[in-house]
Amino acid sequence: MQLPHRSVGEGLSHLLREGQRKLGADAIIVLHQGVEYAGTLGTANSYTSANVFCSYIGNTFTGTGYASTTGTSVSVPLFFGKASIIMIKWRT
Repeated sequence: MQLPHRSVGEGLSHLLREGQRKLGADAIIVLHQGVEYAGTLGTANSYTSANVFCSYIGNTFTGTGYASTTGTSVSVPLFFGKASIIMIKWRT
């Protein structure tokens, strides 16, 4: 089930309502609600460029050059919402 961006509490409430509707429950009791650390998502990249200039003068080799490197990285923690619930279906 794809959820729009919500806070953990809003997302959990939405999931509970959807579950209640799909399973035909008449009521929901939330016993415990919280979040669980699920790890970290990270990505990084870098780019290097270099230039070298060289020449021969007689039997002598001369050269000059430079190199530059740039890089970025991003790391974000992942959290999952979790809950212990009881769904109730009234008998008629």
